Parts: sequence; C-alpha cells; structure tokens
Amino acid sequence: MRAYEGKRIRNRIYQILLELGVSECDFAKAHGFDQGHLNRIKNRRLEPTGWVMLRIAKALGRPVDEVFQLEDA
Repeated sequence: MRAYEGKRIRNRIYQILLELGVSECDFAKAHGFDQGHLNRIKNRRLEPTGWVMLRIAKALGRPVDEVFQLEDA
C-alpha cells in the first residue's frame, strides 16, 4: 500500500491569490496555465501531478508544502 493512498491533496491556491491581490484569470494568463485546469485543481475536482504542483508553487512564489498538503480522504 502506498503512503498516500486514502489521502487527498488540499491546496491554498485561492487564499494565496487573494493575499497577492491577483485574479485566477490574470494568474493563469501570466504563467501559462489553462484557467479551466487551474480552476479544477483549486476546487479539488482534479488532483495535480507533482510537476504541476511545482509549477504552481513557483509561480505563486511559495514553497510547494505551503500551497499543497495531504489530508485524509
């Protein structure tokens, strides 16, 4: 059994965008993300890959573990 089975990824994308005063649309355009894809990740309808988590965290200027955390399902 993998250590992450039964876990979901929680994120703080919405809160960080609010802190930065940036809209989701502007953030997506500025950093080359598809807004729909970003929205599905933000609203937990899509689990991001490790690569996508790294890209989002870097674009937000935050460490990955500040943006994404594992939680029990």
